[in-house]
Amino acid sequence: MAPVADLGETKATPGARRRAAVVVAALALIAAIGVGFAVGRVTAPGTSQPHHGAQDGTTVHFFENAASTTTSTTSTTSTTTLLPTTTTTVPPTTTTTAVPTAVVPDAVALDRQSGVGAEALTLLKQAGFNYTFSYQEVGQGGNCGVYMAQSPTAGSRAPVGSTVVVTVAQC
Repeated sequence: MAPVADLGETKATPGARRRAAVVVAALALIAAIGVGFAVGRVTAPGTSQPHHGAQDGTTVHFFENAASTTTSTTSTTSTTTLLPTTTTTVPPTTTTTAVPTAVVPDAVALDRQSGVGAEALTLLKQAGFNYTFSYQEVGQGGNCGVYMAQSPTAGSRAPVGSTVVVTVAQC
């Protein structure tokens, strides 16, 4: 018969115990990191966005002896739906309202022809313009009360409703 080896108890040295504890801790850390990477790669349904948490009440715990999964059930149900973010750029709209214009009547010529300024003012109103007066001193020898000028000038186009300034000679 062959001699049998003595497999009696062997005592580990303190250095060996420390090395074993470090190896076990390192393996646990590597396992936890591996699970963490796997959870980090989960994406929300229909998107490429990372999904950080379960929607079914499942929670993953790390560094508690080992990675574990628990499911909790409550009487209140909360549902979270992740939707992809959409950005829409709408160009600014510019609304241009055409302002109607009209040809400015010649109030100066009409006043000189008829000698009645009221007819010229009626013509301005009929064309859609307002009017106002400015006065220019002409001295004692001038034609007092005669329309001398207007702005905008006769024959030009101006917005309907704008004001025509009629310059009147003043003695």
